[in-house]
Amino acid sequence: MGKSFHLVSLMDEHRALVSLCDDLKNRVETGEWRLCDSIWDDLAHRLSEHMRVEEEQIFPRHERIGEAEAKLVGRLRSDHDRFRSDLERIGLRIQLHELDRREIENLVGRLEAHATLENASLYPWAENLALIAAPLSEKSESA
Repeated sequence: MGKSFHLVSLMDEHRALVSLCDDLKNRVETGEWRLCDSIWDDLAHRLSEHMRVEEEQIFPRHERIGEAEAKLVGRLRSDHDRFRSDLERIGLRIQLHELDRREIENLVGRLEAHATLENASLYPWAENLALIAAPLSEKSESA
């Protein structure tokens, strides 16, 4: 049960990130910039932490398995790099009150595609090896 719980935590985090994006999109449309800033702070922190857990606990072992796995991890790392760029760009656009819904929809589309790939290929392998040591909430509290 323990390893499944941790895997579910990462999968649930994917859904939570998309939900935060949807909330952000709604607030952008109504011009509630202070709420946008608050939502974005939460979303950026959670996405950064999510990527950190994957990069420290899962990616290094998975990419050592073979060429196909290394290629997958390379793609996922590339996605993470792009998400980090998004975090900076979107955060600035919120501060300038210039963000629009299409930018968020683009981010959501890429987050969903990334999550689908991880859920189908990376997480089942990680679950079998019990690589996910603690839920994200426990990791955040100890950091």
